Amino acid sequence: QENLPKLHRILITKQYISDPQIMFGGIGDAYSDQVPLQIGQFESDNRMDDQLGAIYLEGGGGGQMCESYELALYYMAQFTKIDCMDKRGEKGFLFITGDEKVYPHVSKEQVKNLIGDTLQSDISTKTVVENLKNLYHIFFILPNHANHGGNKEVINSWKDLLGPEQVIQLEDINALSETIAMTIGLVSGTASSVDDDLKSVGVVDTKTTAVVRSATNSIKRGAVATVGSVQNGIIPGLS
Repeated sequence: QENLPKLHRILITKQYISDPQIMFGGIGDAYSDQVPLQIGQFESDNRMDDQLGAIYLEGGGGGQMCESYELALYYMAQFTKIDCMDKRGEKGFLFITGDEKVYPHVSKEQVKNLIGDTLQSDISTKTVVENLKNLYHIFFILPNHANHGGNKEVINSWKDLLGPEQVIQLEDINALSETIAMTIGLVSGTASSVDDDLKSVGVVDTKTTAVVRSATNSIKRGAVATVGSVQNGIIPGLS
């Protein structure tokens, strides 16, 4: 909550993407938390700071090294509509910050209770992700200081789900906004170099620069794909 307000300023200053709109959300554990899913709106002004500040950080968890990321992935696949895709056929960006594994299935009961959608049966998280990839470049950011930071089981589970280049291990959470912005710039092919770009937006701390450089080292440059029009509600057989 303290670091992310910098993100929009960096994107605007560096013009990594045109007219960026950002949505913030919160993810917990639907098996044990009171507020396991919080979703905001896409905003392009200081209203995004208001929604970020309104997110309730519950700090619970059920001790099973899993959280309900799959519910957020399902929501993003079924209920978001983005101009970059509708108008230019370009994917958006989805970043999830966490330190636990994702549950293997989207629970129809949890979807009904928390989102209000009706499913005939549970859906595999892999099915949701494969369809969501048509809309977004998806990245999972694992801060090393978190409870399960550096945990190989967590890291490998996300690499298996998203792909090895889509999992970012972040040494210092204070470099979160810079890492997200640089990733967007690299994938979009609009970033030059980590050192020069961060310096141009006022980041002179050498540690922050080194953290971002390390975190984004494996990001595939210029990976934006034009995929044509994709309707929201993209999971086959669902509406």
